[in-house]
Amino acid sequence: LGLFLLMNKTVHLVVSYIIHTTYVLTDAWHV
Repeated sequence: LGLFLLMNKTVHLVVSYIIHTTYVLTDAWHV
């Protein structure tokens, strides 16, 4: 269960990072 929670947290961080990076790149392209 601990490993599952750790993986879930890691996946959430990775997804958040990808969304943030995509948002920054898209914003830069629009400028």
